[in-house]
Formats: sequence, structure tokens, C-alpha cells
Amino acid sequence: DMKNTGSSSTSNEYQNEATENVHRLCQLFVTICGELLREVIRLRINDLRLKLDEYEKVLKHICNASQRKILYPNSEDKQTDLKDMDLSLLYILLRNICGIPAPKNGWGDKQEKSDLSIGACIDRIRVKRSVLFAHAYIGTIDTDSFEHNWDYLKKNIVEIATECNSVETYEEKVDELYDCTLNSSETKTCLEIIIKMEEEMKMDLEIKKVIFMEDTYVPPSSVNLKSTITVPNLSAINHIAYVKPGSLWVAGVCTLKQIDLAGNLIQTVDDALCYHGCFAVTENGDLFYIGKDRHNIKRKSSVETSTIVDLPDYVSIRCICISQKKGNLLVVTRNDLKTQRHRVVRYDIKENISHVVLVDSIGDPYKAPFYITENRNGDIVVSDQGNNAVIVVNSAGQNRFIIKTRDSGFLPCGLATDDNGNILVVEGHKETYIYVFDQDGILTRRLSEKRDRWWGVCLDDKRNLYVGNRKSTIDVYRY
Repeated sequence: DMKNTGSSSTSNEYQNEATENVHRLCQLFVTICGELLREVIRLRINDLRLKLDEYEKVLKHICNASQRKILYPNSEDKQTDLKDMDLSLLYILLRNICGIPAPKNGWGDKQEKSDLSIGACIDRIRVKRSVLFAHAYIGTIDTDSFEHNWDYLKKNIVEIATECNSVETYEEKVDELYDCTLNSSETKTCLEIIIKMEEEMKMDLEIKKVIFMEDTYVPPSSVNLKSTITVPNLSAINHIAYVKPGSLWVAGVCTLKQIDLAGNLIQTVDDALCYHGCFAVTENGDLFYIGKDRHNIKRKSSVETSTIVDLPDYVSIRCICISQKKGNLLVVTRNDLKTQRHRVVRYDIKENISHVVLVDSIGDPYKAPFYITENRNGDIVVSDQGNNAVIVVNSAGQNRFIIKTRDSGFLPCGLATDDNGNILVVEGHKETYIYVFDQDGILTRRLSEKRDRWWGVCLDDKRNLYVGNRKSTIDVYRY
């Protein structure tokens, strides 16, 4: 049971209990939670410097400037020390390099009460930062709110402490802080740390860079049509992927099939969703495709077909692609229980099918994602017809830029990227242009229109551009 707190147990600086509550909660968060999270990292990582160097590229993408200085100091004499890291940075390390399994609802989401995994408990402590930020500026918190937050944090601290075999130690630390006379200098330091963390988080929230296509006029340019492939019994070709040494997987109305470059049928898949961004192909020719019910992904090799991702009925899969850099599977999902909230998830298909959530923010950036691809620089590109925009985030899921028009007349469809990191986007409106943007979102080319063009597009290793049409054909251009 929680004991009664009151200003009588503290120094004279506290004019009321509500002020003391804020300071006591700040100390719990900064000192005890921080100490516990550092202990978890030490338990899971034997050589911190080695692990940081291994994940340097990922961490430098995720961290802000001050965090990068702590992890990767310029001076060789300065050692990286967990004691120098605040809770925000500790959370980044725990989530990304410690091998902690994602909570049931994924990282960064509201966790289920029944999920007592270490990942879920760490995430709950992270969420409580917003409560502390708000009350640290106000300077007060009422007793009922204080008691609720204290109990909540204590429960999660104890659950995390089970991993370190130190439950009794941390229970005693929490109870001692609850009862003790607060030290004014220590309290001031903790309060300053909390406020600094909040200010840094505000600086990290990038204002979304919107690039309007009208601001860069590029006249239409022609491309040389090399040939046209006829695909019998397949209309509205909405997705295409090239397979070495010379075949295509193509999807149209109700059908997913593999053809040679003359249009001859090689094989057909009958249980695939045949819609936008519904399949992807690896370099060795393995096919990954979304099942018709949108809840699973299957892998088809030359030997067998197996289900590798199977999601609950309330989570639907919108589109997929294969990472160019690591060969991982990128998946856009939608949770229909959470006002159609979307995620971009990276699945490891080379080892076990574990996953890392890349884009999963409270301000869901997507409305109706149709296609996804990964650029050579690691950026993740999504064509979103609900937003009439192409949305680009970096490999850590942080916003880079959004491409759209001021009149919302842009309808982005099929996507591809070339060897130079340019992004190709098929326009789905009457114009049916193919737009080419550089990796920073600047329009560089506008390939001439064709009226019966549809949405599917891909490039092969010889820079041939394949574009699907409405009526059972694929145009092959010299790009």
C-alpha cells in the first residue's frame, strides 16, 4: 500500500503537496528508472563500444546531434558512458541494439495491460515522459494523479527488475524515495534534466517538408519504346517485378502470373491478392505475395510455398516490397481497431521472421498507401492516394519529405527507383505521366503521357523500363 505523502516530510521550499509531488516523481523517473534501464543494457551488452560501432549507421539516423556526441565522441580520450545518457537515449539503445523482443502491440504503441514483457514495460515508462513534461512546466500535480502515476511506474519498474534479478532492491528504492525528505539540490537537477529532455524532443520533431510539384516546371520528355509484351487474359496490369535472367511477375485483375519476356506463361499463383503493391521478388527469384484475405504473406520458392507472416483478422496488409540494401521485407499494415492506423514494418526473411516497426507514430502519416519501395539511400517511399502524395521517410522511419500538388490533383500509383536513387512515380489520373524525382524529392523528368497506361512499373538491370497498360500489354522503354 502507498504511504501518505505530505510537505511536512520535506524541506521548507515546498509551499504545497502538489509541488512536492512533481519533484518526487521527477526523481523517480530520472534516478531509479534511469539506473534500472542502464542495468538492463549492461546485462544484455558485454562490450558497449563494439555494439555501438556495429549499429553506428542506424543510431546516427535515429539520434539527434547531442545524442550522437555522447555515443560517438570526437575525442579518443573520451569514453562513452551509460551514466551520461538520459532516458530518451537509453530507450533508443534498448529498442534498437539490445535484442529485446517488440511488445505485443509493437514498439511505440499503447501497450495492452496483459502484456508484462520487458519491452512493454519499458515502453510504458517512455510514455510517462509526456506526463512529467507537462507537470514539470506547470510545477504541480494533484495527489490522485501523483498516486496513480507512482503506482503505475512502480509496477513496471518491478517487472523490468525481474530480468536483473533485483526486484527487492528496486522495490526498496522506490519505497524509500516515496518516504524520504527530498534534497533540494538533487530535485533541482532532476527537474532540469526532465525539462532539457522535453526541449530536445521538441527540437527533434521535424516540420514536415512538403514539396509542391508545381514549383518546378519540367517539360514532358519522350522515351524510346523498344517493344510491347502481350499478356493474354490479364487486364489492368497494376504491379510488375523483373526476375533475372529474363522473366516478369505481373499482377492484374484477379491474377498473378510469371511470364517470359515474350509474354509466354511460366506459372500462375491462384491464392494471391492481385492489387496494388501485392507482391515482391528477391534477387534469387523467390516470390513474396499477400494472401487474398490481406492477413498473411506467403513465400514461394522453386521448392515450396509457405506462410511467413500471419496477422490477426483486425490487421490488414496493404502493400509490400523487398529492401534493396538488406533483402528484408518491408510491409505496410493497417490496424482496423485503431481508426485504421498504419505501420511500416521491416521483417527479417534471412534468419527468423522477427520484425522492427519503422513508422508507427501517433500522427499516422498515411491514409491510403498503395505502393511501397526502398531507395538506394535507405529511404522508404510510399505512394498514398488518400493524401494525394508520395511520402518519404528515412531508414529510421523519420519524415524526410512529402511530394504533392497544391490542388490535391496528384494521384501517385506504381513506384520504382533507379541506380542513381531517382524515384519513378506513375500518375494515376488522366495525364498518366511517369514522374521522376531525385532522392531529395525534386522533379527532374516528366516522361510523356499515354492514355491507356495503368499503374504497374519496374526497371531491370539493363535500365529497361516496364510499364503496365489497361489492355493486356506491357510497354518496354529504354530508360
